[in-house]
Amino acid sequence: MTNEKCGKQFSDEELRNEKWYRHYFLSNYMSSNLGRIKSLSRKTKSSVQKCGYRVIKERILNQILTKGGRYQVSLCKEGKIYIYFSHRFVLECIKGKSPKGMECCHNDGNPLNNRIENLRWDTHFNNEKDKVKHGTIAKGEKFKTSKMKKEDIINLRRLWLTGKILKCELAKMFKISRTHTSNILNNKRWCWLEQDNGIC
Repeated sequence: MTNEKCGKQFSDEELRNEKWYRHYFLSNYMSSNLGRIKSLSRKTKSSVQKCGYRVIKERILNQILTKGGRYQVSLCKEGKIYIYFSHRFVLECIKGKSPKGMECCHNDGNPLNNRIENLRWDTHFNNEKDKVKHGTIAKGEKFKTSKMKKEDIINLRRLWLTGKILKCELAKMFKISRTHTSNILNNKRWCWLEQDNGIC
């Protein structure tokens, strides 16, 4: 992981027009429309200071670049540490808490572009489709642990459409688990593989 001081990639005009929004839960922190995150000035209890408290000054937080290629921040509330992916924190600050079952998606496929216009709440299905569209995910037979090839998936689905074969029989035929077979047929796996028969 490396520390990143966000702000260098923005123009002077962008920084002048930057707008800040407070988080709904972690109220001592704010995010801007540019994707920067800051800690607000405040007083906290301290057993070291004679006055019984210490003053934390407002500052822009360093964002950690993870091995997965995403920015991350560590935030604190009442002594508890909260680890957040920066893109999710930005979206929560500006658009509110994530709707149930939704994920934070990058419209352009660049996980480092956390400007608010590049973020949205969407389903896991659409998030995965985005990754395929932008070429940011290893899909199908290119995935190291994949036991299936594109032709296998097409044949499996065509056999299922005949209505003459059971899922357990398909699993044995293609030497995969029943769960994996169901996931393929229910478009939880290989959903990007479009076919004329309308399964995907």
